[in-house]
Amino acid sequence: MDMDLNKGVSANVLLFKVIGHWPCGNKKFYNIYTRFVMICMYLYNVSGLIYLFKNLDDAEEVSATIYNLLSTIAVVLKVNFFHENHEQVKNIVKTFQIEEFQPITDEQRKLLKSGIFLAKFIFYYFFITADLTLVMWLIFPILDKERRLPSKAWFPYDYLSSEYYIFTYIWQGIFICYHALTNVAMDTLFSILMIQTGAQCDILNVKVTAFNASYIMLLFYQLAIFTQIFLYCWFGNEVVLKVNYLESGKIYYSLYVSNWYECPESFKKDLLFFMHRAQKPIILFVGNMFPVSLTTFTSN
Repeated sequence: MDMDLNKGVSANVLLFKVIGHWPCGNKKFYNIYTRFVMICMYLYNVSGLIYLFKNLDDAEEVSATIYNLLSTIAVVLKVNFFHENHEQVKNIVKTFQIEEFQPITDEQRKLLKSGIFLAKFIFYYFFITADLTLVMWLIFPILDKERRLPSKAWFPYDYLSSEYYIFTYIWQGIFICYHALTNVAMDTLFSILMIQTGAQCDILNVKVTAFNASYIMLLFYQLAIFTQIFLYCWFGNEVVLKVNYLESGKIYYSLYVSNWYECPESFKKDLLFFMHRAQKPIILFVGNMFPVSLTTFTSN
C-alpha cells in the first residue's frame, strides 16, 4: 500500500486554502475571495504607510509603526511571488507522491515517517506560536483605558469614534491574522519541502548503500564465473597448442628416431595412421558449439 507522502504538507496546504492562496472548490468564487483578501492586505499596508509618512517627524511613532509594517509588506511581497509561481509549487508538492518516492523497505518507511513527523511538528509549533502572539496582540489594546487599534494606521475617518471603532478594530484584527497566518504558511512550506527532500536523500543514500553491497557481491560472483571459464579455456588451449603446434615437431622427430622399423607391420600401419591424423588440428569443443581456447574466452 502506497504511503501518503503529502501528510507532512497537508495541514500547510489546508491553511493556504483557508486564507485564500491555494485555489480549491469553485474556482470562480475562490478567485473572487482571493482578490478580496489581497485588496484588503494591500489596504492594510497602504494605511500603515500613510500613517508612517504623516508622522515622520515623530521618532516614537515611526519606531512603533515601522517594525510591524516592514513584516507585513514582506508578507505581501511573498504572497505575490507565491501566486506567480503557484503552479510550480503545486507540481513540487505532487512530485513527492509519485511512485519513485514511495518507500520499499521498513527502514525507508521509518525515515519518511520521521520526516513527516518533523514537518508536522514545525508547522504546528509555528502555527500555535503565531496564534498566541495574535491573541495577545488583539486583546491588549482592548484592555487599555484609551481606545487604540492593534496596529498604527491612517484612515480617512475618525476611527476612534463609537460609530467606526468596532468595525475598524475588527477589520484590522482580521487582516493582521491573515498576514500572520500567511507568513506561517509561506515560511513553513519551504521548511517542510526541504524536510521531505532531505528524507528522500536519506532514502537514496540507503538505496545506494544497498546497491553498492549488491554490486560488490555481483562483482565477486562474476569474478568466480570468469575464473571458472578461464580454467577450461586456458588448459584446453594449452593442450591444443602442445598437440598441434609446439609439440608437433617433437612428436614427428621422436617417431623418426625411434626403432619403428623393427616393429611389426601392424604397428607400422598404426604409426602411419597416427602421423596422418596428427596433420589435422585437434580442437576441443564444448557441446560441439564453442572451442575451448583463449580465443573463445577473450571473445566473450
